[in-house]
Amino acid sequence: MPAYGCQISNMDTTALDKILKELKASKQITAWPDHAVAQAGLVANAADFLLNASFRYKYNRKTGEARDEQIETMKRHALQTAVMSIRFLENIDQ
Repeated sequence: MPAYGCQISNMDTTALDKILKELKASKQITAWPDHAVAQAGLVANAADFLLNASFRYKYNRKTGEARDEQIETMKRHALQTAVMSIRFLENIDQ
């Protein structure tokens, strides 16, 4: 899943600030399902992307700029997982 305009490598904000910025952006762009199974599926999908990126980093580690790209990919997917989890929590009882 793409990070909607959020620069992960920009270290002038905290992780929580990045999550909140991404959450706001995702609400403007993405419709949210109205039932728990689909909502949980979105969380799981985001987590799956993170897990796959982490496996690639561990078992197919690059060097130099390619390594930096791998780390940024993991950060981007972790951010998306956090955002999807928050949206799940916000909407589960509706």
